[in-house]
Amino acid sequence: MGGNFKGVGNETSCAEFNFYMDPEAAHIVFDLLNCSIIVLPWECCLPPSINISMEWRKRTFADIDCKNIQLLNEVDAIAYRNYDSFLPCDAFMTAVFVFPEKCIRTKSQYHATIELQGFHTRGQMVLDHKRRNKHNVTIIETLNEDEVKKALHFTAIS
Repeated sequence: MGGNFKGVGNETSCAEFNFYMDPEAAHIVFDLLNCSIIVLPWECCLPPSINISMEWRKRTFADIDCKNIQLLNEVDAIAYRNYDSFLPCDAFMTAVFVFPEKCIRTKSQYHATIELQGFHTRGQMVLDHKRRNKHNVTIIETLNEDEVKKALHFTAIS
């Protein structure tokens, strides 16, 4: 989970937190690995791409008898009290990892690199939209919200 594919950032105007905090590490991974890399970008975790309500989250996880979920319920009651949407980006990535065929709605392959020098763009994932370079990543573009909800619920009760 990290990066972005539409230039929408959460740490800066165009860089997502994980890649912004250590763009050199992300750059090395993208540049040197010769295996399949699947990226769940920031924009994929936001409404309208996926919009899991806090009401659903509270209703679904309220009575699960698990210390970790009970702690999450307590933290969320404070941290998300003014939010309408539930945005557990790393949990979305876990759902994708465990159930890729069900949770991924659309994806595309690109060559991607991470901007290291830009004053305004440091940490931004840059995609070769002209397809001049061999792809090195699969970018998840949209998620199947119903399947992600099922996966989140399944992992919570497992």
